[in-house]
Amino acid sequence: MIDFRNKPETATGVPHVHLDAPSEPDGKPVMVPAPFTDGLYMFVSARGDSLTDGVVGRGEGTKLVLSWTGDGYEDEEKEAVATFHETVEMHDGHMDFDPDDWGFDDEWSVFIRIPATPVTEDAYGTGNCNLVEIIPYSGLHVIIPAAGDGYYNVDLSTAVAVPDEGNGFWDYDPWEDEFTPTAGGADFQLFDFQLSDLYLVRNMICSSRMGYWELDAYKVEPIYARWQFGLRCNRANAASRGAATIGGHYTCFRESTE
Repeated sequence: MIDFRNKPETATGVPHVHLDAPSEPDGKPVMVPAPFTDGLYMFVSARGDSLTDGVVGRGEGTKLVLSWTGDGYEDEEKEAVATFHETVEMHDGHMDFDPDDWGFDDEWSVFIRIPATPVTEDAYGTGNCNLVEIIPYSGLHVIIPAAGDGYYNVDLSTAVAVPDEGNGFWDYDPWEDEFTPTAGGADFQLFDFQLSDLYLVRNMICSSRMGYWELDAYKVEPIYARWQFGLRCNRANAASRGAATIGGHYTCFRESTE
């Protein structure tokens, strides 16, 4: 809260403002950078989440590391894709590699992949959704809510939220992971197809002679439940260059770190 009452003014008549908040002895306010949603906890890992018998293993899933054995038969491009089974807020990341094994011709990217929401047919016309084709004959559909008279069913516990502010058919609470059907004008869509990958980092070269790259971002980006977080690397002329490894870790904020 800002208190404007009975405050002295500058020479030009502008009132001095004092924040009702912690401050230093000389009056400077104490600022703490907190780019994440209140109530979340910092979480650092080189892995995504696992899901076993419905139990989420945070930081126990796919490792964000790529390796080439140098046996002469490997593809130049590889990727590791991790899944977050709960909504997280991504902040920054770090990459490591041996500079003797990598160079300016090698590129790596970090991307977000939004999988399709699975649906099943309802032969009796009693389903909770219908499919509307986005482009004729494309086979790509937006999933529209139905009130027990639809020809498809969607299990909302496996649905994948796609932001579409003001144009969607579903309200979504990312922290409760709950969907609410609407007649339109909502902020999220559900699609029965995988979207094109979205990039946080794209085609960075392995040029550092120290063998690392680090980003210290000042804001966070939401990654919703069941979205995927991927590392992709193209190792030029991999078949003839021998063994090599590249990998990294991320910092995010989430409701639970257990």
